[in-house]
Amino acid sequence: MRHRTLRGKLSYRHDTKGETGREWFTVTVQPDGTRTHRAHCEMDEDGVLRDVVSTLDSRWYPRDAYVRLSVGGAFEGAAWFLIDGQKVTCDSWTRGAGRLHQSMTFDEPVCIFGGHPVSGDAMKPAHFDPAGPAIQKFLMVSTSPLPNGASGPIMAARHGVFEFIGEESVTVEAGTFACRRFRWHFEEFPPIELWNSGPDLIPVKVRWDLLESDYDLVEFSTD
Repeated sequence: MRHRTLRGKLSYRHDTKGETGREWFTVTVQPDGTRTHRAHCEMDEDGVLRDVVSTLDSRWYPRDAYVRLSVGGAFEGAAWFLIDGQKVTCDSWTRGAGRLHQSMTFDEPVCIFGGHPVSGDAMKPAHFDPAGPAIQKFLMVSTSPLPNGASGPIMAARHGVFEFIGEESVTVEAGTFACRRFRWHFEEFPPIELWNSGPDLIPVKVRWDLLESDYDLVEFSTD
């Protein structure tokens, strides 16, 4: 096989409660630059179990995705997304809304798919232009407005606003990485701090004061 594979594990760590969740992720990169990101997420206190598979083209534009969500041991919903530049369609079934078909066409291309895995959050600034302004925004389609992503999944759109903070060396259990640090701004929440590394935007560390938690890379391998 000619594709490259990256694998890792993130630990969700509350400031006072210790580990409250974990996430395993795999990314396969095809020779043409197309990459598929798979994430399995467990959140103990919220009873959230989430599986996300999303594919991005060689320019880091999302193309399609599948999300399946359970909360408290019960199936909450599942959705399939097809993203074609400025047009997005979503077919879902959720416990709250039943079967739902959504279709939206925007005035700009969709740059980010937000399925709520932390490893995907670190990849969100992929379109950030280092030669541009310090704060840039990109159109994002997400699956839930909740901080823990424990609703839906259905299609919602918003702009992701990112600020480049600088380059830093970050040491976690998986090793020491040369990182780019970004700050993801919200109107209704405190910002999220993101550290990613290298051309594959390896998710090294995420910090969110709202949830009083760090999300650290504890295992990583690549072929």
